[in-house]
Amino acid sequence: MAPDPEIARLRRTAIEHDPELRARDRQYFETLQSALALAVAAQFGVSEDDMGPQIFGGAAMAFLWRLGSIALRDDPQDVEALVAEGFDLLRATLAAVSADGD
Repeated sequence: MAPDPEIARLRRTAIEHDPELRARDRQYFETLQSALALAVAAQFGVSEDDMGPQIFGGAAMAFLWRLGSIALRDDPQDVEALVAEGFDLLRATLAAVSADGD
C-alpha cells in the first residue's frame, strides 16, 4: 500500500523544520549509507573504508534526500529527468569503484 502523498509531504516538512527529527533522519540515512558502502566494497573486492564505496554511499543518500525535498513542493520539477540524472551519477560512481578494484 502506497503512503498517502499528503501525509508523506507533511512528514517530510516536519523533518525539515525540526532539528531533532532532522538529526534522527540523518542517523537513519547514515545507517543506509554504511550498508551501501559495505555492499559496494564486497561487490568490488575493496575495503569498506576505501573512498569509492564511501563516496557511492554518500551520493546515493544525497540523491534520496534530494528526491525527498522535491516531494515537498506542490509542483515538482521534472522528477523523471532528475531521477535519470541521479542514476547516471550513481552508475558513474560505481564504474569508478570498479576501475579502482581492478
